[in-house]
Amino acid sequence: SSLKKNAKIREQSINFLWKACSKYSFKKDTLFLAIKIVDILIQENFKPFLLDFQLASASLVILTTKYNEVYPVTIDQISMIT
Repeated sequence: SSLKKNAKIREQSINFLWKACSKYSFKKDTLFLAIKIVDILIQENFKPFLLDFQLASASLVILTTKYNEVYPVTIDQISMIT
């Protein structure tokens, strides 16, 4: 069902976000902000996110680190995690 699929997408997205934040020692606020955005995208049934959530999760890491971190992550660094 749709709820199970969304739960699985959320779980995998949070896993990816956790790996990225742990690997580069980002602030917890960066992780929490990214998770909040994931929840909003899933709640609003945002199709591009649901279709390619790994790419969207990587984009969220880049976006949230630009907002919260002194040294934001680069695309090259994120591509090593995926």
